[in-house]
This record gives sequence, C-alpha cells and structure tokens, in this order.
Amino acid sequence: LVEICHQIRQFDVAARAAISLAAPQSQLIMPHTDPLSSVPHQSSLTSTVYDCLNLQCLCPYFGGGLSPDGKCHLRNGRILERAIRKEIRMLNKNERERFFTAIQQLKASGEYNRLADIHRQEASESGAHAGPSFLLWHREFIKRMEIALRLIDPSIALPYWDSSLDQHLSDPRDSVMWSEMLMGESNSNGEVINGPFARFITLEGHPAITRNLGEEGHLFTDENINTVYACPYPPNFSALEYYHASVHIWIGGDMKPPLTSANDPVFFLHHSFVDYIFENWRQMHQNRIQREQDYPQEITTCTTPRHFANANMRPFNLVNKHGKQI
Repeated sequence: LVEICHQIRQFDVAARAAISLAAPQSQLIMPHTDPLSSVPHQSSLTSTVYDCLNLQCLCPYFGGGLSPDGKCHLRNGRILERAIRKEIRMLNKNERERFFTAIQQLKASGEYNRLADIHRQEASESGAHAGPSFLLWHREFIKRMEIALRLIDPSIALPYWDSSLDQHLSDPRDSVMWSEMLMGESNSNGEVINGPFARFITLEGHPAITRNLGEEGHLFTDENINTVYACPYPPNFSALEYYHASVHIWIGGDMKPPLTSANDPVFFLHHSFVDYIFENWRQMHQNRIQREQDYPQEITTCTTPRHFANANMRPFNLVNKHGKQI
C-alpha cells in the first residue's frame, strides 16, 4: 500500500510540475459548456478510426456499407456487431485463438507498440492516473486497442481478466492464466518463454516481456469489488485505482512500472476488468443522464486540473467528461 501511495503521489507531483511549465490553466481546460451538452458532433471527432464512438462511424473504416436500417454489412457478407467482452477463460478455443492471432498481428505491424507507447508517454503527467479521469482515460485507451484488434478480425472483442477468481486459489500463481495456453509461463529471470506472447520485444528493446508473479501486491478480492459496488456515491476513484495498482504490482515485471506496463498484453485484459467494475457501478447507481454527465467536484488540492471535466484528455481528441459517454 505504501508503494502504491508513493507511486500515485509521484504521478500527481509530475502532473502539477508539467502544468506549471506548460500553458496557463485556461489553455488546459476547454471553455465551460452546458453540463447537459452532449459529445461534440461525431464528424468533428473522427479524424481517425480510433475516434469513432459507434458502429456507423466505424463501418467505412472496416470496408463495410451501411444499409437503411443502420447495420454495417462487411465485404464478407457478415454484419459488424457490437463488441461483447467476455472473461478470457470463457472464450472457446476458436475465439481464444482468433484473439491471440490478432494481438500477434498487431504486434508484428508495429501498431501494438504505437498504442502501448501512448500509455508510456502519458502515464505520469496527464489525467491518466492519480485522479477521477483515471477510469475515463483508460476506458478510451482500451477502446482504441479493441478497435485496432477488430480491424484485423471484426469477430473478436477485448476480453477481461477477473483476477478475483484467481484470488480464491491457494496459490494464484498456479492459475491457468499463467500457463502456455493463455498468458504464458516465465523462466527464472521472469521472462515469458511460451504462449502467444513469447518473444514479444518490449518498447525498451528487451527480448521478452517479464513477470514476477506474487512477490508483492495482491489480486482483486470479492471484498474490494463489493466495497466499490456498495458506495452510493460516484466511485471513489482513488480506491479503485489503488486496488487496480495492487494487481499490477502482483504481476510484477513489465506490469509493475506504469511506463512499461502496456508492454504486456495482460495490461489490456486487466484494465478491461477495471472498466467492467466501473460500468457495473454506473448501472447500479446512476440513471443514463447521471452516467453521462455527473463528474466529481473540481478541487485543485485533491487533483490537478488535468483531471477536471473540461480538461483535454490528452493525447486524444476529447475532454475528460466525454469519457463518460463512450
């Protein structure tokens, strides 16, 4: 817990220092808008496929055509469906292999590294950590990874990893998650030596992803999740961020430092589960208007202005509050 607190404190200090050296606060935050205003019109956002917010926008990027009923018909005759995320161990063999193949192709193309580098560049001086936009920034980030994977194979979605299931094992390191069939096994140096992500060269040029399972931290527990769900107020971003950080530390290796964590594809499965918890809370406690518009108070002694509702969600073409409408 001390290590997590220190890490989040470092993020906050770095972000405040960056703000003081950059533009005035008025340039960091968009002018105030009506709190009930919607996301800017789609055409103003879609400079790339990653800016899309719906299937109709995605359709031409997938080489499809829209029918009068709004459905996207792909060239192979299939319909582009919404992505339905499943727990990684609930995928059948075909789904699992298609997902792993898409990640491997994305890695080979260089696009995986380009996306992972976004997290490395924005980890410490933006609204990605240590504040209420943590959940919204990562929602947008993993959405972009999911789109990249679906451009390779439109039939897949980004799975999630419910680490609370592994917490019930006498030794979570024995979970099938860390077998050759799923995330891969590690050698005595922590290097991933088999499975779909073996020999993934990291952004730093290391020949393999590294993990040091279970040396520190802990996985999500039922108590952690129920604590979030039971709170009647908007999720205590710091509590969920702390819980999530402990899982990063439990995995260790590349997943431990935020600057290298996205090297490991398990990063995206973990954050998909964090987003699942976040969305469950929203569905339990908020109506649609609240889900799209409610935002924590803007108190500079608590968070930096980069976490405010109208602050730019850099490097994306959004402001933070728009992450609630994705």
